[in-house]
Amino acid sequence: MRSFILKIYQIILHQGLYNLYHRAQLKCLRVGRKSFSFITLSLFSSIKIANTTELLFILKARTNTFEKFTGINGDYLHHCLNHQFKIFSLDFEAVNFRQTHLPDQGELLKNKLITPRDSEYFKKNINLSNQRAAHRIYCNIDPHYQFIDWQQDFKSGYRWSSKTNSKFLRHVGLAGVDVKVPWELARMHHLVNLALSFSKDKQSEISRSCLAEFRNQVLDFISTNPPGYGVNWICPMDMGIRVTNWVTAFHIFQSNGAMFDPFFLKCFKGSLLAHGKFIQENLEIEANIRANHYLANLTGLASLSSILPASSLTNGWLAYVLQELEKEMFFQFQEDGSNFEGSTYYHCESLEFIIYSTLLLESTPRDRIADATNPTLSRFNNSLFKPPLHFDQRNLGDQETLLSKSFYKKLFQAIDFIDVISLPDHSLPLIGDNDSGKLFHLFFQNRQNIYSSDLADPISGIGQEILLFCNLMFGKNYHIHNTLDQNGYNYFLDYFIEKEYFLKNLSSLEFETCSPLITPLQSKSPSQSIFPEFNQADAININVNTHDLKCYEFINFGLIIYKSNLTYLSIRNFDISQPNPTSHFHCDQLSLILWSEGDYLAVDPGAYCYQSSSVSRNLYRSANAHVGVFDNSDYAPLTSNTFSEVHLPEVSSYFTTERSVSFTFTKNNKVATFGVLFENSMITLFFHNCNLNRATRVNNVLVSPSYGVISNKYSCDI
Repeated sequence: MRSFILKIYQIILHQGLYNLYHRAQLKCLRVGRKSFSFITLSLFSSIKIANTTELLFILKARTNTFEKFTGINGDYLHHCLNHQFKIFSLDFEAVNFRQTHLPDQGELLKNKLITPRDSEYFKKNINLSNQRAAHRIYCNIDPHYQFIDWQQDFKSGYRWSSKTNSKFLRHVGLAGVDVKVPWELARMHHLVNLALSFSKDKQSEISRSCLAEFRNQVLDFISTNPPGYGVNWICPMDMGIRVTNWVTAFHIFQSNGAMFDPFFLKCFKGSLLAHGKFIQENLEIEANIRANHYLANLTGLASLSSILPASSLTNGWLAYVLQELEKEMFFQFQEDGSNFEGSTYYHCESLEFIIYSTLLLESTPRDRIADATNPTLSRFNNSLFKPPLHFDQRNLGDQETLLSKSFYKKLFQAIDFIDVISLPDHSLPLIGDNDSGKLFHLFFQNRQNIYSSDLADPISGIGQEILLFCNLMFGKNYHIHNTLDQNGYNYFLDYFIEKEYFLKNLSSLEFETCSPLITPLQSKSPSQSIFPEFNQADAININVNTHDLKCYEFINFGLIIYKSNLTYLSIRNFDISQPNPTSHFHCDQLSLILWSEGDYLAVDPGAYCYQSSSVSRNLYRSANAHVGVFDNSDYAPLTSNTFSEVHLPEVSSYFTTERSVSFTFTKNNKVATFGVLFENSMITLFFHNCNLNRATRVNNVLVSPSYGVISNKYSCDI
């Protein structure tokens, strides 16, 4: 009680009475939602089987072959069909039901594990109101199909209950348990790969297996994951990604002549509607606070409105996405083109959501857009504290883009940000959080180079994927690493709107690229003019190629980059006066990433994990895990809250030229300076009243290049 009163006092003291009143309203609203959800889901079945099979079809039908498309990687496809996936791991792991621990017992089961093939499964694992519908769907799944254990974190063995209302299901604060594992599995990225494999050779045995697997897996998920129950109905972001993969895979199957039985179509349509209603009712925006999750919500609604028949409900989803996508492009992406969450990987993930939503919107027939933006034909009843739909009736010709030219200018600027910050080997620098999140995981077969580089993995190559999409859809000319199968991506995008549409309508659009920031010195040599107080004892010399360096600065993101074809140096320099959310920030102010001719000399450690271990989470987030001049003593202690805000130390001033940069800040109550100078095939790091924290070498922190994965191939050799 005392801590509660203290918290109220601090809110009033720092944020005022109005903010306290606002928070109380939100709290009451959440309690009301949970209570309403519990009552309605207990009384009525949430598994809906539609009365009709009608679905829309906006993708192009395949009328020609694409000879250069070599298909999906065969090894990956084989594992998919056997329900083996790489989820936050370097190895494929089986995800079918297996002997494990149950959450309510915490001890090994002595009897046989109950699976959907057992007669008592639905009585014991599905709530009463959904048992009949779930069992009916189960009876229509192929008898030889092996069911997937959607509720399990198969890394820890922990299984959530599919019978418990999702709003009352505990999913954080479980030691060693990672809820992101079942969430990632249930996003069902692999279904698009099955559809693309079917499209390559529709008559082969493997193609028939892919079609059957798609049908069975969707019905499996619907029957064992009733809407509102279990771990996979907690996060609307995951629902948006899941339905986008469902819809895209279904479109590709159908455009290649696949036939589905009426019962499947009714179940599929009913589940899509349930997903859409759940996303709308639980949009991840509240009191103007939102980030990448909200973009995933919009992408899900855009996908659903592309396949479900026109109605006042689906028209409302479409109109809402059209309204909000444009707003979010300018809200979440800053003046320098960067995303406001302070993470290079979240920048790419958010941009992927926006790009795909854009393709869907621009592919939508203009008469459907006109209906959606007509208030007499649409409805979108949003909850308290969420944006209302303001109808914007549009009268567009066939040759105009739906989204504004200023939207596309910002989009291209955000894409250009990826190209500039990428290392010379085309990889993306690890800055801030990285949960390996993506909208699509496309495993195309590049026969010569599929395993020759980390970039062949869709997670590692997310930045390159976006640049390639930009080349193919918008006619840009970014250099792409040869590990990406350009023919495969071209084949995938060819299902959407004609590329000539963008080339014709955006050809006259001028947008600002990230030009090098060059401020030549006018007088003395750099070492004398910028660093007069230093002597050799305060310096570290590193032999690197310093020719042809260009300097780039992203003021809003807080990043200064010097790069050439052989050398790369980035320095994190965030302006703490900016009101950015910092829940995905790391304690990395003035930290370095240094790469020279294929080797890292200083590297960011990555994120490794979120909720499964607060100790590991805080270790990888900490200043001591980064190569920089600040250490843990310069930050407030990190808490057990996975996404607690990070307050970076202030850099009081800095000065940048084409060959040098210096920073002034306070450390240990003294004015300190850190500088970098490029000259004579050498980088010199200068220090005054500070020194370099050598991070990974001193603190034995192994780099995590992607979520849940660690690697010993990186080192800090400064």
